[in-house]
Amino acid sequence: PISLDALEQMSINVTPFDVRQSGFTGGAINAVTKAGTNELHASVYNYYSSNQLRGDFVDGNAIANTKSLNNTTGFTIGGPIIKNKLFLFVNGEYTADSVPGSTYTVSKDGTIGATTNRPTGARLDEIKSFLDQNFKYNPGRYEGYSLDTPDYKILARLDWNINSNNKLNIRFSNTHNYYSSMPSSSMSPVGGTNTTITASDGNQYTFNRYSAGRQSQYALYYESARYFQEQNFLSASAELNSRLMDGKASNKVRFAWSHQFEPRSYVGDLFPTVDILEPYTDANRDKQYAIYTTFGVDPFTYGNLRDVTTMTATDEFTYTTGIHNIIGGVQYEWNRAKNGFMQGGAGWYIYESWDAFVNDVKNPAASAGPNLFMITHANLDDPTEQAFPTFDYGQLSVYAQDEINISDYFKLTAGLRIEQPTMSFPYNNYNKAFAQIVKDNPSSSFAGLSTDDVMSNKLAFSPRIGFNWDVLKDRSVVVRGGTGIFSGRIPFVWLVSAIGNSNVMQYQYINKNALNSGLHFQQNRADIINNVWKQNGGWTGAKDLSAPTATTIVDKDLRMPSTWKSSLAVDFRLPGDIKGSVEGVYSYGFNEVYATSLNFKKTGEIKLPGEPEARE
Repeated sequence: PISLDALEQMSINVTPFDVRQSGFTGGAINAVTKAGTNELHASVYNYYSSNQLRGDFVDGNAIANTKSLNNTTGFTIGGPIIKNKLFLFVNGEYTADSVPGSTYTVSKDGTIGATTNRPTGARLDEIKSFLDQNFKYNPGRYEGYSLDTPDYKILARLDWNINSNNKLNIRFSNTHNYYSSMPSSSMSPVGGTNTTITASDGNQYTFNRYSAGRQSQYALYYESARYFQEQNFLSASAELNSRLMDGKASNKVRFAWSHQFEPRSYVGDLFPTVDILEPYTDANRDKQYAIYTTFGVDPFTYGNLRDVTTMTATDEFTYTTGIHNIIGGVQYEWNRAKNGFMQGGAGWYIYESWDAFVNDVKNPAASAGPNLFMITHANLDDPTEQAFPTFDYGQLSVYAQDEINISDYFKLTAGLRIEQPTMSFPYNNYNKAFAQIVKDNPSSSFAGLSTDDVMSNKLAFSPRIGFNWDVLKDRSVVVRGGTGIFSGRIPFVWLVSAIGNSNVMQYQYINKNALNSGLHFQQNRADIINNVWKQNGGWTGAKDLSAPTATTIVDKDLRMPSTWKSSLAVDFRLPGDIKGSVEGVYSYGFNEVYATSLNFKKTGEIKLPGEPEARE
């Protein structure tokens, strides 16, 4: 999230035996940003790439060279506001980015070519005109277009020498990335890799989402079916360093706040996902179906969101006496994670032909309606609102460490870090129907479980010891190493799935045989929901929904993953002032996090080819 030109230095630590570092089992990446000094300094830079720098022919054959552009312009400036007292550093970067849309083009006669897809320009123009005349909706372009996806980064840092004993630095950064993706090829949950269609002729047909889906050469989607993935990261931090007791002690107070906000957006107005199928004859001269075109939003875009807010407060005290440098600290971290995911959230209609869609719009009373349909909506009094699966994760840490300078050439570090994690759901996640099934099946594999289970608050201990030995007392040969325990994290999306899959916050309606079911096309999302519920007396408010068919339960004994690491390394200086290192690291993971299906029961052991022994 920070421009490389704003970084002073970067380090990668695989086995740092300093207890002040935590939250990882593999390694830690630390970056230090530049700061202002008494001297004014500035820089300007630009990086350029475009389709104009690429050729138009391969082996003498012309290729499509759709417009593309990536032009990054940035600057840095740093210097004193008040010499020796107050300093400022600023970095800004902007990227003008243009990426190609669909690389395929329409055919003239409905046949597939090397760079042409089945749909014809005349039919796609007809569809676009119909949508404009009946819904005032523009689905966008379908060939020969590019999309602008601009990015920017801003960083500012202020350093203040308050007095000889206190220094304050404040940092702010804002990053916005933006990229475009083609519509998903997935048909879940209305179908799978192969989706079965019950057609109006009474026969069933199956089409493959890869060979006959939205991204196949049988189809050509409109621009509206693409989506933009936004990546916004905003952060601010402040750190006060104080010198105490005539330099024998120091104290550091640090506060950091960050907000990761990653919604999806799309071209045009909100419009339901519509997949139009058309038949074709396969190699066996049998009739099959494939998607012809898609308009409206991508089926997994409406309501798709990743939103994480993090706040961290740290107070660290250091005291030096004799050969000991004693460090003690306390830290509290709080996270709120939201994950929005609504399959078919805008409404999802699949029609066996363009004519079937037109008939459903013009004369719904005489139309059989869509072949497949689904919608996901909030289980709230107002179903048009969005319910975001959310959880809170906090962690209180205390740590102490002693850096012992046994001699000028040998330093020993020993410390202990203790962490107390907590997890909670700010909203109700209790599914009554699931609880009743558990109660009625006391001997089942899911006995004692509940959709609102959270991890218990168990302490995690991370003792560490390390050393650094200057063997020849001139830094030409240094031996270093240590051993210790490191506690990491699991992706928050794993935990938030326990809420999203509990069938409490969202209701999902799926009809895989929607012909003649009374469902007809509606443009407005509220009208779609009312159409679904009209046969059941309408939506009357939040309900106790049925038990989920596939849920995620958090084990009460869940712990964050931990690793015991030991390392031994030799750093040496070769002739010509060349530096070399040889290092060995041993890692043993425990408290490993895994998911298991409670539908499976152990019936024995299995030995896979090449394995020395059978596994359970």
